[in-house]
Amino acid sequence: MGLFEKKRVLGFYKYLDNVELDKKETWEKANKKLPDLHTNNMAEVFKAYSLESNTIDFMGHAVALHTDDTYLNKPAYDTIAKL
Repeated sequence: MGLFEKKRVLGFYKYLDNVELDKKETWEKANKKLPDLHTNNMAEVFKAYSLESNTIDFMGHAVALHTDDTYLNKPAYDTIAKL
């Protein structure tokens, strides 16, 4: 993982730390509104942070414990809860 990717991942982890799943207002970051976790998929959330594919694989499989990539096309809410 390169230096720039580490900065992007740090931003994503800070978002995860600040998100409260029952409060939609915490789903926003600065002036940039992130996707609605109930209607948008996890791929769109990862895209909002410009994460690389290796990082996405690590987050989805090693951290959230998904066994395949189908979670990327499902609502992000469940995966965010696992992360």
